[in-house]
Amino acid sequence: MALTDFEVYDQYRYNTAIEMLRENLNVFNASTRGAIVLSAGSHRGDFDETSMYEFLQLVRRRNAYGTGTVTPVALQMIQDRSVKVASGTAPLRYTRAQFSWILKNPREAGVKHGEVMAQQMLKDYLDTAILAAVAALSGEAEVVNNAGINANQSLNNLQATARLFGDQASNIAVWLMHSKSLHDVYAQTLTNANTLFQFGSIFIREDGFGRILVMTDSDNLVVPAPSPQTSPETPVRYRTLGLVPGAVEVQQNDDFTSAQTTITGQENIMEEIQSEWTFQLAVRGFAFATGANSANRSPNDATLGNSANWDRYVTSHKDLAGVLATTL
Repeated sequence: MALTDFEVYDQYRYNTAIEMLRENLNVFNASTRGAIVLSAGSHRGDFDETSMYEFLQLVRRRNAYGTGTVTPVALQMIQDRSVKVASGTAPLRYTRAQFSWILKNPREAGVKHGEVMAQQMLKDYLDTAILAAVAALSGEAEVVNNAGINANQSLNNLQATARLFGDQASNIAVWLMHSKSLHDVYAQTLTNANTLFQFGSIFIREDGFGRILVMTDSDNLVVPAPSPQTSPETPVRYRTLGLVPGAVEVQQNDDFTSAQTTITGQENIMEEIQSEWTFQLAVRGFAFATGANSANRSPNDATLGNSANWDRYVTSHKDLAGVLATTL
């Protein structure tokens, strides 16, 4: 089998993965009403910073007959900061004889490889967005609703969680939840079989109350039971995120690259292929901490999931990414 056959494999793998991602990003964004924004872009360096003006309370009551001075209000700058997250694939090995042995075209395998990689990349983007949103919001008591120890997710609890946003509750556009929580809601006679979007294991439906229900069994929506257990035993609990438009942004950097190597000296000639890329991650109302001496560069999941690394920069909790509920 000619080396060009493997070049064909890599070409179709890459083209299929990128095409599927681009096609589904727009569908995903529209279906979640822009709460989780998946997009393409390009960022230089480890962090991307944007400075903005913050105007505090300017309007005051004036005494038309009074005298004296008025305390001035300083014009302040606030800084939003996203972080670059590095990702990649494990090296994939296969033999040169694999395709010729079963009389299969490398193009077919490349397309399938690309499809699987696109699904896993999109799932990783969503999981990482959830991880960051949970970490950032869980550190803000004003937007967290911890339901009773025996409380399942319900429409009443969703409304109680949305109420934390007060007069801005209507800004919450989507409920992002585990399948266990979703079925608890459905068990309360909520019926809606309209699936707006499906990609792999990600399902998006509407709840009939104007908000979208996004279901995904992400590990980041699960609060494991402690080990060892205490008495009484603490059950596994589940998180639900209520997000506003633009709550979390995941932006692909245009830096996807892959390398292929021929490995000899073994029983069969092997081919090994490996890919890598980065994406930018931002949570509304929070700046990702650089850490001492930029220690948080190229963060892993533990760093991204640490509430201490998401610094709130907005004054009102109603300007944050959303609300967070924890239920049985």
